[in-house]
Amino acid sequence: MSDITLPTVEDINAVDESTFIWDDLLDGTLTLEQGKVIKLICDQLDADDVVSIREAFQGTGKTANFIRENSTNGNSFSITTVDQFVDTYLYTGDYFENCENAPNVFKLDVSATREIIFDEDGTPTQVKVYDPYSESEPVLVRTINLNVQPSFLTKEELSEVEPLIAPKSAIVDFEGNPMASSGDFEPKVVIYMTWPITLGSEEHEKDGMEREFAAILKALPVGGVLMMTYFHIPKTNGCFWSAFSGVKHAGYEFEESWVCNSEPDNSGPWTIGIVKRTK
Repeated sequence: MSDITLPTVEDINAVDESTFIWDDLLDGTLTLEQGKVIKLICDQLDADDVVSIREAFQGTGKTANFIRENSTNGNSFSITTVDQFVDTYLYTGDYFENCENAPNVFKLDVSATREIIFDEDGTPTQVKVYDPYSESEPVLVRTINLNVQPSFLTKEELSEVEPLIAPKSAIVDFEGNPMASSGDFEPKVVIYMTWPITLGSEEHEKDGMEREFAAILKALPVGGVLMMTYFHIPKTNGCFWSAFSGVKHAGYEFEESWVCNSEPDNSGPWTIGIVKRTK
């Protein structure tokens, strides 16, 4: 298994982005600067490692195929994009085609984890969150009332958040074949591609993001890495620090790196955050 060294500002500045295989026409929020960080992390992976791209509303294949085409060992280790794969904002129907039907590229469709309830006017009023993996029938985890402001979890409560672990059998390749018939999906690297705009219920989005970050951090194996884009956006930044505090309260330990400053002299906010679990 690989031992990942977190990239520094100097490491990223030394990457020549002009050598990248890059498709300007393919939809997705991935930027060249983000790509440099992703390459430096993924260049260190071994064939038995797994990368998870959490890419809500943007699972077009742009990020997955960038990794495959630009990482040193990109056609060897497994690459999985996690999305609902519904065409709300970007078209995701060509995901596998955009990744050239590569045998090491997979997807985890998490649409079964959410059910949106609408009123008679077509306005969303509730979101039901399910665990579709634990039983033969999906288990209702909680119901979110969109008409009521959320009660944010305390540090102690965030420390107790349990990750929703998908089985490898729920993760499929371009032919619909599962990643494996047994075992849990435990990626070595998680790339969290933040959706940079609000979808209309910002407080509930914050509540959900805090819980999601806490779950991701707790699910990382020792030596595992989480990279977050748009880290300077207040929602992403605030939710991460709340979750990070909670998970560390539970006894987890991490190494951190903040990179890709918004200003050439590094006087602005850092736009990408990276953490590696050490304990």
